[in-house]
Amino acid sequence: MKRIIKIILILPLILIMIVYAVGYIMKHRYDDKGSDFCPRCKSENVGKIFYGLYRGIEDETPEMQEKIRSGKMIPGGCLIYDDSPRYYCNDCGLSWGRILESKK
Repeated sequence: MKRIIKIILILPLILIMIVYAVGYIMKHRYDDKGSDFCPRCKSENVGKIFYGLYRGIEDETPEMQEKIRSGKMIPGGCLIYDDSPRYYCNDCGLSWGRILESKK
């Protein structure tokens, strides 16, 4: 009987720890080092935004052309600002992550 009471008392704590751990992992799964899904819609159709002088097709290698066509690389322009995003979701349009480190 005591064993059953212990299990009944411990089981909710174990479940809470599992839920917290899974939530923490999902929340921190994407960051500025790499992202494999959109934090808003959870789509895996995500592209990395690149910055710099880009003159179009004459600057592209065949591999780069394919990545741009497939949405894995997104031209971001030649200027980088403090809030310039690093990733773009091709499904919902969300841009997130930061190119530049915070100056705090």
